[in-house]
Amino acid sequence: MFGLTAPVRGHARNGRAKGVVYATDASGRRAGLAGVKVSNGLTFATTDNAGRYSIEVTDDTTLWVVKPRGYRPPANAKNLPQFFRHHVPAGTPDDDFIFPGIAPTGDLPASIDFELEAVDEPDQFRCVLFGDPQPYTVEEALFYSRDATEAFADLEGVAFGVGMGDLVGDNLDLHALYNDANATSGFRWYNIVGNHDIEFMSPTDAHADASFRRTFGPSTYIFQHAKAHFIVLNNVYWKGFNGLRRDGWPQRGNYEGRIRPEQLELVRQYVKDVPTDEAIAVLMHIPLFAFQGEDSVHTTPQAKELLEILSNHPHTFSASGHTHINHHHVAGPDRGYNNAQAKHHLHHNVGAICGSWYTGKPDRRGIPYSTQRDGVPRGYTVVEFDGPRFTVGYRKLGGRPDEQMHIDVSEVARRGEPLGVSVNVFDGGPLSTTRLRIGNDGSWQTMTQTSKIDDNYAKHRAESVEWANAAPGRRALSQPVVTDHHWTIEIETSGLAEGLHVIEVETTDAYGKVHTGRRMVRLQDDPVNFATIDANSIRTPRTASTP
Repeated sequence: MFGLTAPVRGHARNGRAKGVVYATDASGRRAGLAGVKVSNGLTFATTDNAGRYSIEVTDDTTLWVVKPRGYRPPANAKNLPQFFRHHVPAGTPDDDFIFPGIAPTGDLPASIDFELEAVDEPDQFRCVLFGDPQPYTVEEALFYSRDATEAFADLEGVAFGVGMGDLVGDNLDLHALYNDANATSGFRWYNIVGNHDIEFMSPTDAHADASFRRTFGPSTYIFQHAKAHFIVLNNVYWKGFNGLRRDGWPQRGNYEGRIRPEQLELVRQYVKDVPTDEAIAVLMHIPLFAFQGEDSVHTTPQAKELLEILSNHPHTFSASGHTHINHHHVAGPDRGYNNAQAKHHLHHNVGAICGSWYTGKPDRRGIPYSTQRDGVPRGYTVVEFDGPRFTVGYRKLGGRPDEQMHIDVSEVARRGEPLGVSVNVFDGGPLSTTRLRIGNDGSWQTMTQTSKIDDNYAKHRAESVEWANAAPGRRALSQPVVTDHHWTIEIETSGLAEGLHVIEVETTDAYGKVHTGRRMVRLQDDPVNFATIDANSIRTPRTASTP
């Protein structure tokens, strides 16, 4: 993948690419930039004082420049950074492929140059991450367009966004509509290849990402922004064409999570030159670690080797998509990350912006609510940087941006009996704490982190099954899954007065940010008698009424 040497791609002809990395000043003069890294996907060349580099290539290489701090490459009309050049003289193979790859580029040019523009990059900035837009049809691509336009156009201080793979659902022609939507945001977009962004007719892993490379550039690459370094890894390994389905389309599940040896070596080479007072973020599609014991389709066996490489750096995190849930994995020495200052590395599975694959009833805009399988609303993640320090937080689509939880409690309960409360903290994890109190003068009580399904989602899922069965073409929400971002408690109510009470929940996330939520509960000595108020409702027929 991503422009490797002959033994990996199977190409025999080697050569050397030469060129200049330069910036253009106000008068239009080119000035070479020293100390900039250029990669062939296996190693790096560093430009000399005149901005010149020289690096080995094969007849299937994508060269890319590592964007340094204070500079950026040009972007095309879709806000996609143009930091790469393909060298594929004969083009990528397309025999029996459904989607086109890279067209023939011809002989190696005498000079492959990269232009960078000088820009201001303050230490404080934001970036947007999300997994799995995954539209399978034009209609679903338009759902994403409406979401992206509403969510991203008004965000402030965002330097760039990253689509974390499964940008589309198998139909790679939809990449164009995905890019159209992102272009409206006003900021730049980097993208990651997912298991639904590859060519399933490819007989091997070698060219499964050819169409992705044609549209987006290399599927493994690195760039710097301010004091943060972003390492993007293609960790989807395609095991090869596995026959056709009964509908005539190729089988699509013959993949696994894998960081290839050459990728680990590339990361090792790069990280050794990163100062320890700068941040490193590693972004991929398939999570590093499995949740609830899932197999290699949902995890990356080389996670420990990767984290060992990062261990000298205290300011690191990683993120993925793929699973359509929010989930935190905390990695310490037992998982390869051994840094006395940081103590742990946090891996964020950031969930899916399409939720449960655009299923369930439509909202007021006609877009399916499509809550994720863990009960978390569809949304995206915002990472806020201040120098090497960062916070990672989730935002739901629509509604209040500060809404971080769903509190599940009975509306009316019997006073004197224990009151069960369950809270789904959308971006909670092992490093979060959650507590509860009733009333402003109530004492805080610590809640217990619990692995469970979201009961509210399970209820809505059952309703969606009935709704879907009522008419053709409707699709019910997906089955709920067990996750650990739930907190539960039973409250003793005998000491509380009869009537309405405010339940306040406070959760502190992995980065020390505090989020609050509130719900009301009415305590009644006799809830049945309380319900008799409805006897005088005009919606309740009177005993002596006539038609």
